[in-house]
Amino acid sequence: MVVMHHSPKVFISVLNWNGLDDTIECLESVFKMEYLNRNVVVVDNASTDGSASIIQGMFPQVILIENKENLGFTGGHNVGIRYAIEHGADYVWLLNNDAIVEVETLSALIDAAEKDPLIGLISPQINDYSNPVKVQFRGSYFDWKAFEEISPSNNNNSDEVDSKFQTGRDVTLWGTALLIKRAVIAKVGYLDEKYFAYREDLDYSIRALKANFRNVLHSGARISHKNDPSMHENKSPYYYYYMLRNIYLLEYVYFQGWRRINMQRMYLAHVLGRISHIVKYRNGQKEHLVAVVSGAWHGVNHIGGRMSSSPKAPYILEKMILFFGSHPLYFWSHIIAGNFGLILKKLVSKIKISRTA
Repeated sequence: MVVMHHSPKVFISVLNWNGLDDTIECLESVFKMEYLNRNVVVVDNASTDGSASIIQGMFPQVILIENKENLGFTGGHNVGIRYAIEHGADYVWLLNNDAIVEVETLSALIDAAEKDPLIGLISPQINDYSNPVKVQFRGSYFDWKAFEEISPSNNNNSDEVDSKFQTGRDVTLWGTALLIKRAVIAKVGYLDEKYFAYREDLDYSIRALKANFRNVLHSGARISHKNDPSMHENKSPYYYYYMLRNIYLLEYVYFQGWRRINMQRMYLAHVLGRISHIVKYRNGQKEHLVAVVSGAWHGVNHIGGRMSSSPKAPYILEKMILFFGSHPLYFWSHIIAGNFGLILKKLVSKIKISRTA
């Protein structure tokens, strides 16, 4: 048990969008936690299944805020964050409604955060709900030169991870169970609502780092999470839309001059690679392919917010992208990315195989 002499005021922001069963299980675990100086804000993102009123009836102690429209992860949590700050929160904990917390999770996070005034963001380790020994997230760090998030392998179950992923100076965190110190909100603001959903946590991690805060993954604090973001096979079209669009929106902010030109070249390679992935693993489902093209088009045109079918990408451009991406010619994306050595290696390998066949 974590013992603390000071008990900061924590507001827990939980989003609900037609997710009654998940939200109930999440809240049941929250109210079993040993940390008592906490208020729970359930922000309902315009659910249509009546779940908001049921949640309020089952958990009268929660603060229920009902949005008139779905504001996404960013807009929904910003409602919870604003409420928390206005009511004296020392910390705001963003918690997915499909996450289950342990009794000591929040106590451990607060204890660690209070020991270091430079810690601005802190997250528990995230394990898989259906397979508790499987790790979904155990920290990551940001490679500024390559401008990408680097994560340790989750294939082994060892608790030993290089410190650069968890307590290093460039750690980035997921928004699944992200504890935010009030000082961070005061200095860097709220979640950027142009993202709506996905990659907003990477953006927020980078903004915290640039404001000279430390981000920390606390491996001694654990939650379990039902939805594994690394599993792409069952993702809906909107997942591909937001991921493709938001990658561009994020990178565009931080790249200037020739680096932005190179970023755009790499982005096209990424789009073609994603289409090839859908063709290979999802049998080329049209709605997923269209979502990729639409997301990419909206990204390069700086269109943020909720997913929309308009404006549509030019017909010719859409057909060209789908053509190049839909053919099992992996080298299109590698050519654009400049991976000529890899292409040559693959071609030599194919030639050798054909000669021995």
